[in-house]
Amino acid sequence: MVAGSVALELEQRVVLLAGVEGTAGESIAQAFADSGAWVVVHSCHDLEGTKRIVDRVRSTGGRAMPAIGVTDDAASAWALIERVVVEWAQLDVLVCDVAGLATQAGRTAVTASSTPPEVEYLTAEAINRMRATGDGRIIVLLPPATDPSSDCDVSPEPSAAWIRPLAEATSTDRVLVNAVQCADGVAAPDLARVLLFLGSAWNTAVSGSCLTLHGPVAAGGRAVPSPVATGEG
Repeated sequence: MVAGSVALELEQRVVLLAGVEGTAGESIAQAFADSGAWVVVHSCHDLEGTKRIVDRVRSTGGRAMPAIGVTDDAASAWALIERVVVEWAQLDVLVCDVAGLATQAGRTAVTASSTPPEVEYLTAEAINRMRATGDGRIIVLLPPATDPSSDCDVSPEPSAAWIRPLAEATSTDRVLVNAVQCADGVAAPDLARVLLFLGSAWNTAVSGSCLTLHGPVAAGGRAVPSPVATGEG
C-alpha cells in the first residue's frame, strides 16, 4: 500500500487518461498508480509512447492498460469507455488533455467556443457512466496561453468556459467537473499533485472551476480560480 492512498481514497479507482502523453503523461499516470488507482493510458495514435507509460507503471507494481483510438464521434467515445468498463467494471476519473487529443487527431487549431469533438464525446459518455454509479470526476487539461511545444492552437479562455455548463448539468449527480491550466514552466509532478486531489474522493465540493497553476505546488505554488470559469470579473 502506498502512503497517502488511504487519505485520497484512490485505491482501485479507475482513471482514464485521454490524450495525456510525454513527460506529463508519465508523471500523471505514475502518480495515480502510486496512489492505488488503476490507470488506462489512451492515445489516438502513439502506440509506442502509450506502451512505454503502461510498462513503467506496471514495472513499479501498478495496474495499467493501453487504449488506442481517435474519439471524434459518439461511437468511438462509447467504444473506448465501454472497453474500460468491460475490463475494470467502472470509470471513476476522466482526465482529458484538450491539446493532446486535438493534436493527435490531426486538428491544428481549436478556436471555436464549443468543445472540441474529441473532448465533447468523451466527456458526454463518461458523464453517462458516472451518473449510473452516482459518482465521478472529470478534469479537462487546458494548454498554457502560449505553448510552443504544441502544434495545436487552442485558445484557453473559451475552453475554460466549457466547464461551467458541464458542471451545472451534473451538479445533482455527484459528478464533479473542473479544468486545470498550467503556466509555462510548471513541472509535471506538480500538475500530477493537483490532478490527484481533484480526482480523489476528498474533493467533494470543487466543481465548475478552471484552476490556473503557477509554480511548484509543494513550494509555495498556487492554484487560482479563473474568472472565465467562475464568472468573476
